[in-house]
This record gives sequence, structure tokens and C-alpha cells, in this order.
Amino acid sequence: MRLLSITLTNVKDVPNHTSDESANVIGDPFRWQVTEIEPIKADVTEHQAHTTLCKCGCQTSAKLPAEIVKSNFGPRFAAIIAYLTAVLHASRRGTCEFCITFLGIQIALGSIQNLLEDTGGALAPIDDELKDALPKEPVLNADETGWLDRWLWVFVAPTFIYFQVAKSRGHQVLVGLLGTVYNGILCVDRWGAYCTSARKNGQKKVLIPPHLPVELSDPPYGSHSEEGKLGEQFLGAHHLCPHPAFDHIPEWA
Repeated sequence: MRLLSITLTNVKDVPNHTSDESANVIGDPFRWQVTEIEPIKADVTEHQAHTTLCKCGCQTSAKLPAEIVKSNFGPRFAAIIAYLTAVLHASRRGTCEFCITFLGIQIALGSIQNLLEDTGGALAPIDDELKDALPKEPVLNADETGWLDRWLWVFVAPTFIYFQVAKSRGHQVLVGLLGTVYNGILCVDRWGAYCTSARKNGQKKVLIPPHLPVELSDPPYGSHSEEGKLGEQFLGAHHLCPHPAFDHIPEWA
């Protein structure tokens, strides 16, 4: 979502002095663009709920719409907060400082956290849609790594990337995301979770370990061993085949 629009202003400069006052402009001009940011100011809308008093002594107070009172901040501001923290990895305190210094908005750390949680809830349907699409992808590249006290799994499809934070590095995570049987091509390393998932669930999927050819070419196998030659064959096929299909790479069960 683009939050700011770009305005292009043209300023025409012509020579101040010329020997011929009737001279015409010819050809395309030399162009020089200067980019600047207009002063940023927050747009604050105050909703005032009034109370009326009837002649009978009855008081009636207006109620604000539910979509108004659920937050003190609008969706564009929430998008900026989410981008700073989730994409640029700014801390909550650093995001708070940015809001005060550049946007002129006073906001507490707790409000920033609330906005992030609200944004996460709004993105939940999109997350579910991508998660449901994973088992249907013909080719996936997968890997996992330690992240704080959890494990960060990544699944790379041709058109999107899906991240999953899990407590486990085991094959249960694969079953939860890809189902008991994944019929596509799963490009992984030799971590046991992938092999365990295939063995326990009887999957007839193709495993293409990116690290295996290099490992087979190094000690204790060596490039002259049968394993090393197989690794070199794999590497040669890898350089000839387009990503992500790997149509001519040897299949690994």
C-alpha cells in the first residue's frame, strides 16, 4: 500500500538574454530533478459525543460507532508501525521515537504493541490463505533455523514465501503445514525431519538436498569416489536446469 503520492512540478527555464528576442525554444530541454518531502503532519479527527437534556428531564448520550472507538489510530498509521517493526526490524522504542520525531505523534509503547497485534489479526485471513496453498504447490524450497527459543521454518514457493515459527524442529511441523502426504518436489537439506516425514507417511516426494553434492565431493568421500562423482553429476545438472522446476536433476527418494 503506497501511503504517499508523488507530485511532479515542471519549472520551465529559458535564457534571460538572447541576441534575438524572437528566438524559439528548440529540441528537448536539459532536465534536472530535485526530490523533496513536504512537511508531514498528522490528521487528527476528534469525535464528540454530546448529551441532550429533554424537558422531561431525560438525558440521552450519543454513542460513537464501534469501528471508531476500537482504536485511537487509523489504518495508514498502523501500516507504518507494522512496516517499521516487521519489515525494517525497528524496536518498539525506536518506532516510538520515529513517530515523535518525524510524524509529530505522541504514542506510548503499549499502543504500538496494541497496533501490531491488531494488524496481525487483520492479516490472519491472508496467512491462512497462503498456508492452505502450500500443499498444492508443485515445488517448494524449505529450511529451518533457530530463532530465539523457537524454530523459524521457511517455505519458498514460486510466487510467495511462507514463514512459520514453531516450538519444534521435528517432522510434525511439516505434517501440520503440508499434510500427511506432499506430492510435489520438496527441495531441502538432509535434516532428519524431512526424511522422517517421508518415511512415516509413505510420501512419494522428491527430495533434492542442496548441500549433498558438495558434501559428497569433500572428505571423507572425495571427488574421485562414486559418491563424489554422483555429487558432481548433481552439481552439473543444477547449473543447467532452471529454477524451480529442476526437470533434469536426478531424483532423490
